[in-house]
Amino acid sequence: PGPASLWDWLAWQNPVFGKLGSLVGHPVGLRLLPAAITEPDFTTRPAPSEPAPADNVELLFVDWTFGTEELASYSDILRQAENVPVLALHPEDAAKSGLRDGNRAAIHLPKGSFAVQVQVTDAMAPGVAVLPRHRQLDWRKLQETPVYLTPQHIDKVQG
Repeated sequence: PGPASLWDWLAWQNPVFGKLGSLVGHPVGLRLLPAAITEPDFTTRPAPSEPAPADNVELLFVDWTFGTEELASYSDILRQAENVPVLALHPEDAAKSGLRDGNRAAIHLPKGSFAVQVQVTDAMAPGVAVLPRHRQLDWRKLQETPVYLTPQHIDKVQG
């Protein structure tokens, strides 16, 4: 036979709920903490990654408030609030590819290329490029991560 009540079932699923019993004796609530963490959780530090090859820029795909989530792409109102997608680069990295703020650049990935506007800013860390998963970009041409771009992967688009 299974647990007799919801409280028994919760305790059967996870022992931390065994302290609860019921909420009758706890009018303001009860803080439930495990006695010990038995498995890694979100606070576990990630394994160190390999350093980027020399003269390469690591391409990071990020989410924005508007334009990068699927549901927003169906809303005319939210489309009016979204910004134009940009590839953010540090000035040193942009200079290696001959790019300046406001240029358009072609990004060449293993599954194809796409063009995007460039934003050059000192607020970026050298060696890192940030690109949104924006609905206007075919960012799904990414094969696997991490992605390292050499100056040959980024071309200035004329015009």
